[in-house]
Amino acid sequence: MMSLTGIFGMEPGASSRSSLDSAGADRTAEDIVALEEFLSYAKNPLSRSSTASRHSIKKNVLELTRWGSHHGNGLLITTNGYFLTCVHCVDPMPSWLRAVDYKGGKHKIVKICSLVMEDDLALAKIDLEGLAFGCRYRVQESETQSLGKSIEMYARWNKDLKLREGILKSPSSPRPVFATGSSNMIHYYFDHASARLEVIGGDSGGAVLNRQGELLGLVCSGARFSSSYVESDNIMRMVKSYVSKLKRGGLE
Repeated sequence: MMSLTGIFGMEPGASSRSSLDSAGADRTAEDIVALEEFLSYAKNPLSRSSTASRHSIKKNVLELTRWGSHHGNGLLITTNGYFLTCVHCVDPMPSWLRAVDYKGGKHKIVKICSLVMEDDLALAKIDLEGLAFGCRYRVQESETQSLGKSIEMYARWNKDLKLREGILKSPSSPRPVFATGSSNMIHYYFDHASARLEVIGGDSGGAVLNRQGELLGLVCSGARFSSSYVESDNIMRMVKSYVSKLKRGGLE
């Protein structure tokens, strides 16, 4: 008996598998382009005015909710749903966790892409298609951040954007941080800058900016008059590593 392969020139299901493979390749290519655009703008601060950069960052701060209540924050970095946040905001990731955008839209977190435990830094993705507002930010390199300079932090609470202002106190160094993630333990994070910035529980993942509207990092811990944030160099390194893995096909 002649096989189906002999009759049709392909194995049963080969066409559907080919279509799925093609769709997956298209999505990967789209992800690479979107993430590389973020990296490109970050490397070229003159490509975006400080006013436009600050406005874009403020619009793209996400509120993370659990059971409908505030849980933390994140920052969109691509229009197809990639965002930055803290590990302790998404790990472990319960099915009821949602990301709320500036329009009040609620989105499921469909993928945790990268977790850097020693930095309390995470890259994740939500089910977002073509957000109208762009994600082009100026990013200041960590070694050029000036001590004593004014900084500002934006977090979204109950859909409203909250501003907290302060100053940069000390450069990156190992520091103890109490993280309320899955382990409820004190961790020592490296490359975190210290700021005189009065943040409160729930501000984690908020975007830290300088007065020029450049992204400095994300808040990961805080107490009265003292907080720390993971620096921009760590963010760029994580995103670049993830893009490299996408290009090598080392991800599902």
